[in-house]
Amino acid sequence: MSEADRTVVDMEREWGTRTGQAVAGILGLLDGLLDGPDEDRALASDAERLAMTEAAIEAADRLRILAGVLVAETEAHGSDLAVTGLGVVSWLADTRRMTSREVWALVHEGRDLAALPALRAAGLAGTVSPQQARAISQVIVQLPDDLGPDQLRQAERDMIGYAGQFDSHGLSTLSQHLLEVLAPEIIEEQEAKRLERELRRARKNRELTLTDDGHGSVQIKGKLPVLAAQTLITQIDALVERDRRRALDALDPLAEELTPTMRRADALVALAEAAALHGDAPLHGGDRPRIVVTIPEERLRDRAATGGLIATGERIAPADLRRLCCDADVLPVVLGGEGQVLDVGREHRLVTPPIRTALTVRDGGCAFPGCDRPPAACHAHHIIPWQEGGSTSLDNLVLVCPTTTASWNRQPTPAQDAGRSALARTASPKSSHPPTSTGAADRGAINDSDSPTPPERERPGCRRPVRRPELCRAPVRRPELCRAPVQWPCQPPARTRRGRRRGHTHRGPPGRG
Repeated sequence: MSEADRTVVDMEREWGTRTGQAVAGILGLLDGLLDGPDEDRALASDAERLAMTEAAIEAADRLRILAGVLVAETEAHGSDLAVTGLGVVSWLADTRRMTSREVWALVHEGRDLAALPALRAAGLAGTVSPQQARAISQVIVQLPDDLGPDQLRQAERDMIGYAGQFDSHGLSTLSQHLLEVLAPEIIEEQEAKRLERELRRARKNRELTLTDDGHGSVQIKGKLPVLAAQTLITQIDALVERDRRRALDALDPLAEELTPTMRRADALVALAEAAALHGDAPLHGGDRPRIVVTIPEERLRDRAATGGLIATGERIAPADLRRLCCDADVLPVVLGGEGQVLDVGREHRLVTPPIRTALTVRDGGCAFPGCDRPPAACHAHHIIPWQEGGSTSLDNLVLVCPTTTASWNRQPTPAQDAGRSALARTASPKSSHPPTSTGAADRGAINDSDSPTPPERERPGCRRPVRRPELCRAPVRRPELCRAPVQWPCQPPARTRRGRRRGHTHRGPPGRG
């Protein structure tokens, strides 16, 4: 401590104020502890140590409050400039080696306490810690200007009372509660204004961007008002929960393991498909929106190996192209080797509304065994693909859900070709009756009562007899639904280390649509 600073301290002590005497006495007592402090506490009990620790913290808190009050008084009276010629911030930064941030924090604490006499008294008495005092002063400052002096004093007293129950963080969150107690009409008005501001901001900032990442995906990013987004969230959550329960019911060990984010993405696509199937799509150029696909004639019979969307120039996978061609409003444009247009139109060869209505009445939903998707959520699928010579007629069409369609339209194998032929024979009115809808449990089971029934025999890997194993593609767990054509050869189920059956090691669509 410099000579000038020591002179200031000596002058304060000589004046004989009670504050000066108290501070000097505290410093003197602390100086006395420097002589063997460890020996003084060597014989202290555990309870005494706790009591001394609590008392020291209380003394430090009360001295911190006193320091803030004295700094504010020194600044208000100009004593810093009169004695040292420096402001209080510069003086303390130089003499006490404090940063400007630390000094200004002390100054602001003192100013707040000077404006709140009851809080200052509580801090000096040790009822309120410096951190609690800072939180209370911030809450008081944030109160509306409409409150009168009596309401402000009542708020100060209430917050001091809450200091016995809450720490500094808890006190800082009581501003809303304080307003509800003091002036409920003000808090309601302020809350209404706040919500209205947020709604206007949310409507102004709503957005939706669809960005092609160049790697086969589209990144969707957007922002909606809370109420508008709640409808979308509710629908997506409902679809996610439905698909999750179906996955638990299926218990297919070979099924793809879906994450919550993947399920939400699938639910969003399902919502879009449901809206498209609902028939409320806007008109575009006097007709419903259509997809125009260009396919070279040489490759048309070769499983539609190439394809492009004319509107964007982006290429699509052949499986997706086949799926779109099943039921979409597609305008085929077939080009020859020279690029000349061989056929534009043939739109009536695709699924027409009368055929769609007949399929709805006949199938009543997805024809895949065990699937309960309604007709509105299904595609009209060609049993023998149209690009392979199949006709767009009732006996060559069947309703299947998008999941089954996506699996069906993978690159066909010889087993799939045989299965399509079998399904074509089954769907033909010459060999069987049209399937009937008997409920969600039996929907999709093709009625083949007029077809000859082969003798019962066990399916490989299955312990229970199946009535028509050659037409079975449902999981072994549901033999009563095993009436669809064989498309993927099954193998005996493998056993895990725990001795549990893992199911049939087949490749193809899951047992549910």
